[in-house]
Amino acid sequence: MTRAQQLVPEAASYDDSHAVPGHRAVEPMLLAELGADHHHRPWDSGELDPVPLGRVDTLHPAAVLADGWADSLVPLGDDPYVEHLRPFGAVFPGLAPPLRRAGLPASVTADAVEPRELTRLGLVRCRRPADVVALIGWRGAINRRSAEEVSAVLRSWEDRFGVVLAALGFATLTLLVPDPPADACEALPLAAELAALCPDVLSEDGPVDGFGYLSGGTIAGLARVLVDRPIWRLWWD
Repeated sequence: MTRAQQLVPEAASYDDSHAVPGHRAVEPMLLAELGADHHHRPWDSGELDPVPLGRVDTLHPAAVLADGWADSLVPLGDDPYVEHLRPFGAVFPGLAPPLRRAGLPASVTADAVEPRELTRLGLVRCRRPADVVALIGWRGAINRRSAEEVSAVLRSWEDRFGVVLAALGFATLTLLVPDPPADACEALPLAAELAALCPDVLSEDGPVDGFGYLSGGTIAGLARVLVDRPIWRLWWD
C-alpha cells in the first residue's frame, strides 16, 4: 500500500505491493462531474482526448514548468512586474528538492477529497497515477497546459514529493500529499511549481475554497497555505 493510500484509508481499494514493475495495475480515480445540471461532462460528453504515453516520455518537467512560469505568470515587457512572484523573479527557480519523511503520513477522510454526491469511481489501467491524465485525455487544463504536460509534471511530483493524483473534475485536479511541507520556507519552491503548472492557484477570483482566495494571489502566500496541507486541489479557469 502506498503512503497516499494510507493517507485516505477508505480510498485504498487495492494493494500495489505485489505489482510487477513495468506492468499495469488498475488505478482507482474519483471523477467529479461539472455539476448537477451537467452531470455528463466531461466523462460522457466526448470531451476526452487520449494521448500516447510516448508523448509524456519526451517531456522534461522543469521545461514544462519554466514555460508555464514565463507564459502565464510573468507579464510581457523589458521590466515586468513580478512582486507576486517574490522571493523569486521573472525566471522559473527550478525544481524543488525531494520532500520525503519517515513516520506515518498525514490523514484525511475520503469525503475531503471530493463530494460524494457528484462523484463517480473510475478504474484506469496504468503504471502510475500520474499517467491517468494523458491516458484518458483529460482536458481540464487545456487553456494553459496539455494533458501530456500535466502528466509529465505529476510524474515528477510523485517521484519527488510522494504526491498522488486522487481525483479529476471538469477543470479540477485533486492530489494527496502524504508528507506536506513543514514550514513556509520548505513550501516556497513547491508553491512556485504549483503556480507554474496551474497559474489560477494565484487567482483571487477563483473558487472560495481555492488556493488563490486563501493565498492572496502571491507565491509567498501560497507557500504559507501549503504548510501541513495534505490535499492540493488545483483549478483552471
